Amino acid sequence: MSPAPKWLRGATTTSAQVFAGASTALLPITMQALAARGITLDVQATLALSISVGAFVSAVVNATVLETRLTSSRSRPLSYVPRWSTIAGLLGCIGILLTIVNPLGAVIGTPLAMVALSLGRTHGVITHRWRAEGHAGIVMVLGALGALAIMPIHWQSAVAALAICTAYTIVVRAAKQPARSLVGPQPREFVKVGTETAVTALVPMVLNILVFALLTNADAIAFRMVLSVLGILQPLLGFLRTRLLTSRSMPLTLVLGSASLIALAAVLIAHMAGLVGFVLGPSWAQVTTPALVLACLWKVASVPATVPFAMLRRDGHLDALLRLRIVTSILFLASGCLGIWIGHSLLATFTGLCLAELLSTVIYFGVAYRVTAPPLSKESP
Repeated sequence: MSPAPKWLRGATTTSAQVFAGASTALLPITMQALAARGITLDVQATLALSISVGAFVSAVVNATVLETRLTSSRSRPLSYVPRWSTIAGLLGCIGILLTIVNPLGAVIGTPLAMVALSLGRTHGVITHRWRAEGHAGIVMVLGALGALAIMPIHWQSAVAALAICTAYTIVVRAAKQPARSLVGPQPREFVKVGTETAVTALVPMVLNILVFALLTNADAIAFRMVLSVLGILQPLLGFLRTRLLTSRSMPLTLVLGSASLIALAAVLIAHMAGLVGFVLGPSWAQVTTPALVLACLWKVASVPATVPFAMLRRDGHLDALLRLRIVTSILFLASGCLGIWIGHSLLATFTGLCLAELLSTVIYFGVAYRVTAPPLSKESP
């Protein structure tokens, strides 16, 4: 029997890894769906903020621990799954399980599990462990769907199913993998990559806090729910970013960009059909269709900027990238704050973020061209 064509093998591995990444995004949204059925509104708002913190910490730790290695040729192959992240993730799953007796268990446990899932996913992408990733993704999807199915019948069992499947996914991704690496980039590279990631990842967390402070608990929960629902796009962007950090690939960029449009169209269709509101409960009622459309446009507009971002980091232009991240983050915060302050609604907030993303994309390409363009040679007299 002849082996499968190269393009088919590549498509299979890419699909498995993107699927596994999408399954990672199911934890926060499923936890919020469960919380909407069994936890008070005040604790739901606290959980929304803790998930924002978890997303921030996951992004920073993931970039500092693993993505930094993709900027250095001597450490590029040496990816690993830190033992401490696996332990923290399992403790987080215990916290989620304890939500049955105390809702604060989810507040503490969900961010810890998010960090472990993120590191395991990135390690799988870097090392092309598509079989293990596919296995982990299937278990995570079954756990989330099972929890949602059981939820109306027995809420406590639904929470337990989600916690157990999340723990299993974390273990599968860490099993038989290096738990530490003796060779790595220079300390200053860790600091630069961690700092520029923190500057960007801080934006949604700060905006969630501002929505919580200036609007209502219901708005804060709805804002975090929108970000969690749009989190189905994050694995596509994360996979694209990680692969572009290793090498250029315009076909992959076009394929995953098209997949992003399809995914967001599916979100809008599910929203208009009432499916999202049915799953997430009454808190989703705060999300209007125009607000969700603008949120989707915001995410779509973020796809093109992935190309110059990856090029700058891959080629070692960390100082330029740090300055760029600071400028664009200020732009996002200013636009989001103006939307919250002036419009007093999620619609105005996402309008500001969408406009900021479009302007940021132009800035990214402009900086990438200026940094990477060859210097003009002077003609000799």
